[in-house]
Amino acid sequence: MGTKRSVLTDEKGLPLAVVISGANTHDIKLLGETLDHIVVAEAGFEPTTFGL
Repeated sequence: MGTKRSVLTDEKGLPLAVVISGANTHDIKLLGETLDHIVVAEAGFEPTTFGL
């Protein structure tokens, strides 16, 4: 038993998306969910979630 974290970062290492799952979940199954959770914030605007 354990935990797997799928983390997508920008070129500076800042997190853009994080998904937590069970350790027995295959990485490829987390890819789509991780990409769907990308959050981008623009100056003066609320963060926006983009589904890819």
